Amino acid sequence: MSRRSSGYVFLWYLGGNGKPSFKLMVRLVLLMVLPGILAQLSSVVMQYIDASMVGHLGSLEAASVGLVSSSIWLIGGMGLCINIGHYVQVSQLVGAGEYRAARNLTRQSYFTSLLFSLIIVLLAWIISPFLPEWLGGEEIIRSEASGYFSLCILSVPFMQFNMLSTGILQGAGSMKIPGFLNVLRCLLDVFFNFLLIFETDTYHIAGYQVEIFGFGLGVAGAALGTVMAEFCISVMMLACVFVFNPKLGIVKGEGFVWHWFHSWRAVRLALPIGFEHSLICLAMVISVMIVAYLGSAAVAAHSMAITAESFCYMAAYGISSSASAMMGQTIGAGRRDIARSLAWTITGIGVAIVSTAAVFMYAFAPLMMQLLTPDTVIQRYGSEVLRIVAFAEPLFASSIVISGILRGAGDTLIPSATNCLCMWLIRLPLSFLLVWELGLDGVWVAMSIQLSITGTLFLVRLRNGRWLNSTKKEDLLCE
Repeated sequence: MSRRSSGYVFLWYLGGNGKPSFKLMVRLVLLMVLPGILAQLSSVVMQYIDASMVGHLGSLEAASVGLVSSSIWLIGGMGLCINIGHYVQVSQLVGAGEYRAARNLTRQSYFTSLLFSLIIVLLAWIISPFLPEWLGGEEIIRSEASGYFSLCILSVPFMQFNMLSTGILQGAGSMKIPGFLNVLRCLLDVFFNFLLIFETDTYHIAGYQVEIFGFGLGVAGAALGTVMAEFCISVMMLACVFVFNPKLGIVKGEGFVWHWFHSWRAVRLALPIGFEHSLICLAMVISVMIVAYLGSAAVAAHSMAITAESFCYMAAYGISSSASAMMGQTIGAGRRDIARSLAWTITGIGVAIVSTAAVFMYAFAPLMMQLLTPDTVIQRYGSEVLRIVAFAEPLFASSIVISGILRGAGDTLIPSATNCLCMWLIRLPLSFLLVWELGLDGVWVAMSIQLSITGTLFLVRLRNGRWLNSTKKEDLLCE
């Protein structure tokens, strides 16, 4: 079995060809989640380099980006919810062997994603001049923060296509291609950012003086670099889905029919995720507002520490994305005998990887912050909070991975409600109480407590097994 064929080997077993042994299951899972992990880790490296580039422009520039970062996550992630509602169905149809229905739904998904993302961009563009003031940013950084936000949101339609394509390709058993393209996206982002952020300058490379051209656009260049990278990859992703994929590609003479059944089911799956994402990102925006009370240095440290922390947990998001596809295929094939053991295997792998990364983050927290900024005050703040949150990372990983598993099974309401309630009833009140006594450390202590409780509740949900009955056979097809 090669890495190239692992996704198709898994589908072969789901087709009624027995049940893989535990050892083979672990091997299949590792091979299938590895591209997603690499893509997410490359995304972390990209964020690191982006933050470092902006950080070296100055603390005010870093603060202007940090002020609106949570809002960009909110805007960009809203379309992800409707995408999940569609690609979970595609993976379930592939698992059931209903390839024509899967192809039809794939086309329908892209039309929906495009319309939804254009509406989001329009609304975000309208609020962009007022957002920094609403967030409590200091007047000196508002103009630059507003410009960065208004440019960044132009990448949303391309970002939605990339996320949708990744989920659809994984659902069709192609794990390697979307992973490779997402790595390439990160490399392109770094290249475009370097070209656009800095002015033309002379660099010493291997003993030689090399003059490298740059546009010198500063913070605006960071936003434009993201837009260009997302656009390039979206074109490649579309080609991989519609031209090169044997299961989902365009078939000559095969028509397209809009099925409202799938649209309504996508909405039912997406609504809990949408509310979850919106409320959690809103809570994160409020957290930034709480931190803003401490000053620009605290805002910059908070933003950069979040970037550094992603070194730990982004691998779990890569696993979670692959887990949704694998679980969707398993449920679609009616193989609930495989689903439970698959779920625990994926969760164990995710927790082990993130726990290992947390140990390294605790040990090298000062170095991680030094790579992001030369400001010693920001370095000190960031190092302290990274070491606080390191202890919560294993349970945070369990919540991320299990969330992907449950979504693939069609169970979205309970997990989304759990995430929202923990965020609003635990993290925000504790942050508000502790920030007065502990400063930035208090916000991150509150975060660590909330992540630990949320992860424990997700493990309980996984163990009770009720999520296995979230999708029935009649949910798959509209005929």
